[in-house]
Amino acid sequence: MAYDFNKLSKFIDDHQTQFITLLEEAVAIKSVSATPQLRPEVIRIMQWFAKKLGNCCFLTFPAFYIFIAY
Repeated sequence: MAYDFNKLSKFIDDHQTQFITLLEEAVAIKSVSATPQLRPEVIRIMQWFAKKLGNCCFLTFPAFYIFIAY
């Protein structure tokens, strides 16, 4: 089954402003994982992303659980 990439392209073009807004929100969070001082921001971006995925009906879980092993 071939996918109609013209539909995908149109969808992206039609929602360009929304995608740019999401990108602006994401890059505003200073989440450099190699910097210990910014670790709270890493958790913040993970929570932000999980919320966005949750809004799209994806199952997510709190980022806290990822750090238990460390």
